[in-house]
Amino acid sequence: MVSVFYDLTIWPDVPAALDRLRAAGIRLVFLSNLSDAMLRASMKKCGIEAYFEAPLSTDRVRRYKPAPEAYQMAIDSFGLPKDSIGFAAFGGWDAAGATWFGYRTAWINRLGVTPEQFDQRPAIISPNMEGVLALAGIA
Repeated sequence: MVSVFYDLTIWPDVPAALDRLRAAGIRLVFLSNLSDAMLRASMKKCGIEAYFEAPLSTDRVRRYKPAPEAYQMAIDSFGLPKDSIGFAAFGGWDAAGATWFGYRTAWINRLGVTPEQFDQRPAIISPNMEGVLALAGIA
């Protein structure tokens, strides 16, 4: 099962969105429960490693998201306050956790699943990368 994470494919709308984010000067990083090796392999396979800073694997803090220690890694890495960091998530639970932590969030609900019933809701729910661009203020 783990091997599937080394062979992830990129969604078709991602490259153009990454170009727009880079042109806007937005710094990008993966903050994931996947291992560093999985993240780097997927980034390389998809040809997107040049867009991102070194990935932040929860292996570093030995706590999986939605633990606060996991989300804290972005603050520590970027040296920015919470409200200056935008967080885009594939999973609704992750968007809710990041919102609870204090990030501005977008849930990229690619699969059109019904939102979970959490107290925290992301600022943006989108089926595609337009949600990430909106979060960055460049939609």
